Amino acid sequence: GSGWEIAEQGITKFSIENTTSFSGSKCLIASINSSIPKGQLFELITPSIDLRPLMGKDPKISLMAAYVRQSLSSTEKLRIYISKGCGNNWVMIFQKTANSLAYDPSVYSSDFKPSNKSQWKLLTCNIAGYENDSNVKFKIQVESGSTNSVYIDDINISQYNSDISKIDKLINLNIFPNPSKDKLNINYENEAGETEVWLENMEGKKISIISENNSQIGVITMVWTRNINIPKGIYILKIKANNQVISKKIIFAD
Repeated sequence: GSGWEIAEQGITKFSIENTTSFSGSKCLIASINSSIPKGQLFELITPSIDLRPLMGKDPKISLMAAYVRQSLSSTEKLRIYISKGCGNNWVMIFQKTANSLAYDPSVYSSDFKPSNKSQWKLLTCNIAGYENDSNVKFKIQVESGSTNSVYIDDINISQYNSDISKIDKLINLNIFPNPSKDKLNINYENEAGETEVWLENMEGKKISIISENNSQIGVITMVWTRNINIPKGIYILKIKANNQVISKKIIFAD
């Protein structure tokens, strides 16, 4: 399947937070404050997963979350959904409301950011009822209550582990210069399997294949020059490696 997907829902979405984490150097943040409307959804969707290798092993999906309420009336929520097959028929299998999502329901704070591991909480949901399914996706959803951000790290589907830092760091991805006149230096690392690099326009249409079926392992370096029939503007460069797809906004300008 393709990689992790951060869904566009309203005025903002999940982003990578570089200054705090439970493990590694990064985590995901649903950045919430008084200017984010109540009910705004932040959604992260996993790649398709075959749960059959976990049959009989009591599989679970788990994650680390960091959150505290601003006041008794805070209403942030975290939910987990599952979808079987190719359709997007999402079924909610887990929900924490603000009180039970908070690492300590007796602590109140505004503009909260976790500063140590004790401010993270392990959330776990049993998925044994789906262990016969060969094609499932999970959706992690945070709902804004217009008070405090929710931080997420170490999403784990039994032995299927995802280090959040890989979602962005993808193997030390470095693209420069950006903005560029026409030439891009693209550097990344590949741990296993084949990689692909391509360019899409803002409508999501693939307009140039930069590299495909590249089985090189280790540090990959390439220089790509914009074709004359690709006008200046904003594009999305996508790299598929290690079973993930990473997107980077690229600007071509004079």
